Amino acid sequence: MKKSILCITAFLLSFAASTFAQKLPDGWEVRFDSPHSSLSDITFTHSGNDIHLSTGPAHAIFYRGTDNLKGNYEVSATFKMDKNASGHGEAYGLFVGGKNLQKDSQHYLYYLTRRDGKYLIKTRDGESTHTFVGWSPSETLKAEKGSQAQTNFLAIKVGSGAVSFWANGEKITSIPKSKLPDTDGIAGMRINHHLTIDVQNLKMTKGNQ
Repeated sequence: MKKSILCITAFLLSFAASTFAQKLPDGWEVRFDSPHSSLSDITFTHSGNDIHLSTGPAHAIFYRGTDNLKGNYEVSATFKMDKNASGHGEAYGLFVGGKNLQKDSQHYLYYLTRRDGKYLIKTRDGESTHTFVGWSPSETLKAEKGSQAQTNFLAIKVGSGAVSFWANGEKITSIPKSKLPDTDGIAGMRINHHLTIDVQNLKMTKGNQ
């Protein structure tokens, strides 16, 4: 009898932990790259605009449906990468212009960096992606050094004529809006797998850029 009670207790604790892991904070949604990924693969906690994320084996975007931006705006956040369990150049950053994010026709423009301080700008359309800037070096982005946490302040500024991409207060590059798809839409974060990230002061600012 005692053994049965212990087994039942262990099962209930495991179920409770799994249920807790599968709940995102109110208002937040996730879209995984792989249909085989699930909420049990990740941890997501937040306090105000500060977020702590561990992605496990999942590549994903994280967003709130209320962060639907039009016209000129800025999206920014400070990313502190505490751990890169895979040992590879897994990336993190921001996305804008999100549409149909839970459908096969999902679309967004994303700006990422990784542990070596290089950056990438791409769009996703369904299962396809298009590269605007391949992995490129930048003196502005901070690379990982030894055991020191990698911290970068990233921003995407959508103006009337161009979209500019910033790091640590300096503009890295810009792309004319005429060469980009529509930038109106949902903004959020893209985090690749096996990363533990603190995202501080995530902001969505409307206005002239």
